[in-house]
Amino acid sequence: MFKRYCQISLLAGGLALLVAGNATATNRPGTFTLTPQAGVMVFEGNQNLESGPTGGLALGYNFDSHWGAEGVLTFTRTDQKAGGDDAMITAAHLDLLYHFRPQERLVPYLSVALGGIQLEDDEDLLAGYGVGVKYFLSEDVALRLDLKHLLDINVRDVDKKRDYYNLLAATAGVSFQFGGAPKAAVITDRDADGVADAIDRCPDTRTGVTVDETGCPLPEAPEKIADSDGDGVADNLDLCPGTAAGIAVDAKGCPVVIDTDRDGVVDALDVCPDTPAKTVVDARGCPAQVSLVTALPEPVMTFYLDFPSNEYEVRSEFTAELQRIADFIKARPGQRFIIEGHTDSVGSDASNMRLSAQRAENVKAYLVERMGIPAFLLDARGFGENSPIADNSTQEGRQQNRRIVIIAAPLNRFK
Repeated sequence: MFKRYCQISLLAGGLALLVAGNATATNRPGTFTLTPQAGVMVFEGNQNLESGPTGGLALGYNFDSHWGAEGVLTFTRTDQKAGGDDAMITAAHLDLLYHFRPQERLVPYLSVALGGIQLEDDEDLLAGYGVGVKYFLSEDVALRLDLKHLLDINVRDVDKKRDYYNLLAATAGVSFQFGGAPKAAVITDRDADGVADAIDRCPDTRTGVTVDETGCPLPEAPEKIADSDGDGVADNLDLCPGTAAGIAVDAKGCPVVIDTDRDGVVDALDVCPDTPAKTVVDARGCPAQVSLVTALPEPVMTFYLDFPSNEYEVRSEFTAELQRIADFIKARPGQRFIIEGHTDSVGSDASNMRLSAQRAENVKAYLVERMGIPAFLLDARGFGENSPIADNSTQEGRQQNRRIVIIAAPLNRFK
């Protein structure tokens, strides 16, 4: 009979290797398990029994991913010492199992057992505990090893010299799972375009953009592509919407800062683009004999918006200062206003020029959209670090240089 169980276990192992795949392995709740197993049983020396091969079958059920129970039936072939006859030992017990790391491929567990054991006409109580491990080859098939310490407890035979004997059982087998709900696959879509990341060829598509089945933006007809600021870059690709007319932009729609004569006025706004080096200029880029503030009789106001380093977004804490700017403009009807952006000297000339222009553009956009100032009255310009009013070598000086200047002039003053 033992040979038959060994053959069954080997056949089960072969079938397990054939059906093993790459499915998610787990000790699944709500499943029935069937485990043919074979191994060796070691008897305590004073039982007068030789160690012998053992084999059997376990039928179990997983209550959840951790707890399970199974009924085990085993048959052990042994020889009696001192020339005795062969003997067949039958054991049947109910085991309670607790699994650790049930979601992993390698699942260790503990077990406790209670049942009975029979040697010919002698029937005893059987109890014990053990450890084991399952290694899942696929979602429903696992290799299994068990090591149990069992107690043969004498309850009926008064002739026995002891009340209990120690047994050690080591078995290997293949466990099959049936039923239960497999774990649902987790589908992610980080850009929320309706196409799963696993098949999304454009995983960082902007929100609101219509995509095809591969997750990439659908081409739009040229006549349907909006370009609100008229800079040649469609709104769905424009990272700097609201750029002033006439300003050259890059592929992202942000101003390309070009200042050929390096006077602090970009070429697109420079009325005098060939000013000699180190010449003091006014807001138009033309030579000025005195500073811009004293050369213009029109009001000039300086505002300090504490932009974080290398950022240009208008923050909620700027509201009070922006309201002062709006009040300054509304108090002067019939005038046009230049919004000058200035930075400190931290960073390169080009990046500071771009940063100051973006800050000025965002202040203009806020005044138009939130404060109701007509857009044609406002002209946003960036001067970078070229017009400091304080020493850039000190923190206080750099803070003063990071500023927004509003210049009021007649409507025909700046062309």
